[in-house]
Amino acid sequence: YYNIINYIIIWILRNFLNTIDIDNNSYYTNIFLKRIISLSKFEKHKILFNKEKIQVKYNHFTNNGRITSNLSSLKHENRKFIKSNFGNDGIFFYFDFKSLHPNLILSLMKKEIFKFKNKSKVCLPIASFYDELGIYTEFKNKSKEEIKKNVFTILYGFQNLPDINILENMYNFSNNIYQQYLKDEFIKTPFGKIIKLDEQHQNRGTIFANFIQSIESNFLPERLYPILKENNNLEIIPILYLYDGMLFDVKKSEKNFKEIKNIYILLSNGKENENQYFENEKFPLSLQYGNNFGNMKTYI
Repeated sequence: YYNIINYIIIWILRNFLNTIDIDNNSYYTNIFLKRIISLSKFEKHKILFNKEKIQVKYNHFTNNGRITSNLSSLKHENRKFIKSNFGNDGIFFYFDFKSLHPNLILSLMKKEIFKFKNKSKVCLPIASFYDELGIYTEFKNKSKEEIKKNVFTILYGFQNLPDINILENMYNFSNNIYQQYLKDEFIKTPFGKIIKLDEQHQNRGTIFANFIQSIESNFLPERLYPILKENNNLEIIPILYLYDGMLFDVKKSEKNFKEIKNIYILLSNGKENENQYFENEKFPLSLQYGNNFGNMKTYI
């Protein structure tokens, strides 16, 4: 029943969104409307998966507001089965935000929310965050994936905190959010989402993980909204939204490739005068291309 109600609500919102003046709504209402509009652009186009057309459905009504879908758990080895709707004339472009979680945390630290005093000298997004940590003794001779796993365990789990300034400040920031949660018995994100967890999940790491996941699921649609609302090019179609990236199916042409580069710039920098929470903040972004989503090459 939950999924049926969810789809009915989404269907109603999609069909009446064109009658809503987003600019005259409150900021928090705007965020949710922008999420619905942005993700509905992805849902309009079916994915050709292993010779079968699949309709991707996105769920906005999770406990922490993190957007999920019926392809959220798509394994990397199964990406190769996704084919272009344009056949041999098509090519994929994948926009992937680099080190998105730590960079969102650094940006939030800079804003000093929840009475957090930022003592870190580093407050700008770092393109190679996990590679940068490789210089420290604790992470030497470890792969990027191993370092990433360690960082996530430190921030969201119970691993001991190493003597590294930037991680110490990120940990302290997570503890500020945890203390705020204990005080109010919930945490409210800057996007207006109230997160309240079961008692068994009310520990620092889990609360912080839910908080950042919620931020992530509003950051991407907010960046996408001004781009997708103006995109009427039926040869550049968004087909898959993942947690930190978006896949576009594109018909090969110089005109379309130029437009993809423009989308890259707008996604990385954020479009001006859009009343975005992370407005005018540049986030490291990679752009990959290929005929096989499971084997993409670096474009930018």
